[in-house]
Amino acid sequence: MQQDIYKVMSVFGQADSGYRNEGTGIGLPLSKKLVELMGGTFNIKSEAKLGTTITLNFFYEEQTCEDLIDF
Repeated sequence: MQQDIYKVMSVFGQADSGYRNEGTGIGLPLSKKLVELMGGTFNIKSEAKLGTTITLNFFYEEQTCEDLIDF
């Protein structure tokens, strides 16, 4: 399954070309790009018979209540 990550991270890619899933194959690549544009990181790990884990990390400055009220 780890070898299929390259396939699903390419635009219009699907892990198994013999099985037609509904969907265009742009969801994961688009999500990764959006996360990176916001300064975050996108990691994906997949293991057969265990599943797939996608981790998104975003970095932000801590805000106080006063900062939010001025917004």
